[in-house]
Amino acid sequence: AVLNEARDNWRPLFHHAFMPLVRHTSSTVEAALALNAHIWDVLDVQYEEKLSPHVTAPLEAVAYKRASCTGLSVLLVDACRAVGIPARMALVGQWAPPNSGNHNWVEVYTPSAVPRSGAPWSLLNVPPPSTFTPGGGGEQPGRHRALAWPV
Repeated sequence: AVLNEARDNWRPLFHHAFMPLVRHTSSTVEAALALNAHIWDVLDVQYEEKLSPHVTAPLEAVAYKRASCTGLSVLLVDACRAVGIPARMALVGQWAPPNSGNHNWVEVYTPSAVPRSGAPWSLLNVPPPSTFTPGGGGEQPGRHRALAWPV
């Protein structure tokens, strides 16, 4: 489990569905980026605000075809774990602007990908509703780019 979501037997289903997306990748970063780039279309799950905690478990998000950033992050962490990618969820309790709620994202363990910084975890932001670039690049609504960078 990632948080306190319902415990479902998602691992065999996710392994079968997502292993073809990462089977021919050559690194953890490449596998995580391939997974993040394609699972949203495979599952047809879309971002919707203010669904937490109502749709948090991965199979709930799949059934309802929607989830908040919390639900999408739980789904992506579980998808990563199902294919052998070490992943965790990170969050901030207060997102900008003030009183706008929390935000969650996924971090993937990639110690060999960031030798200069020494940071072993790389951020993998779920694509919907937007992605963010390091250095204050800002929000890009509607973009479906998969990003990873050291945290």
